[in-house]
Amino acid sequence: MKLKLFFSVLLLFSIQLLAAQLRSNKDLIGKWSGADKGQQLQLEFFANATVMITTEGGRLPLATYTANFNTMPIEVKLTATDHGQQMNFKGQLTFIDNRTIKLTYFGDNKRNDVFAEGRTITMQKM
Repeated sequence: MKLKLFFSVLLLFSIQLLAAQLRSNKDLIGKWSGADKGQQLQLEFFANATVMITTEGGRLPLATYTANFNTMPIEVKLTATDHGQQMNFKGQLTFIDNRTIKLTYFGDNKRNDVFAEGRTITMQKM
């Protein structure tokens, strides 16, 4: 009897843990804010697969994004065009909880701004 109760509790706990990790695009939609080495960064994800990127230096052109929620961590890609130049930023995103994400991003071009190579930032949903 005790063994049956133990496995029932274990199964219930496992289902709750799995459900807590299942995320979708609707969990990402909204404005997120964080600081990376003292520089503020805001990302606002929209349902139409666009994202507004704002840094202390100003707002970047509206970008598109894809997020693969079937991978862990979630693979994300941001694509923006500025003055005819296409910029791609690939990264990995992990939900810490419903209002906190950890984002590691890697730019495919050399830039001296907030999108430097392999940086990790923790962001809060606003």
